[in-house]
Amino acid sequence: MAVPISSRNSSGVDASHTDPKNELESAESALCGAFGPESGFDLVQIRDYAEKGNAFGQWVLGTDYECGDGVGKDYKQAAAWFQKAAEQGDYDSQLSLSRLYTGRGVPQSYEEAYFWLNLACANAPEDARRVAESLRDKAMSQLSAEQVADAQARANKWFAERRAH
Repeated sequence: MAVPISSRNSSGVDASHTDPKNELESAESALCGAFGPESGFDLVQIRDYAEKGNAFGQWVLGTDYECGDGVGKDYKQAAAWFQKAAEQGDYDSQLSLSRLYTGRGVPQSYEEAYFWLNLACANAPEDARRVAESLRDKAMSQLSAEQVADAQARANKWFAERRAH
């Protein structure tokens, strides 16, 4: 079941006057360089893992494309790799994909960002859940009640489909 939604963030502060894009962009800048050529990660091996369906490899490759680490910067490729891992339930990829949907190289959609952040909240490790909830609440502040309900219904369906398998 998806994480319940609220108009207040996890600290009890009204999230309606903040810009989720700014917080998500700071997360991107913290990741850039982490998996590039200087990091010791082998891009050929990472790509091989990613192409075989390894969620971590897909997230790392998406991060490389998002940042231009060892490959040309390509937000569409980043989104494609993040999507593959996010659909497997990978928290980091769900968070990364949501960052792109706030207007980073793919068509801006706060509803799509909210959908992936809602999933990230449910999949987040305990120590990261508050951050994911705060970002989700900020994305939600950009949406109408109908958009929130639609994204919530999609998240519930996403979880139901995975429980069935």
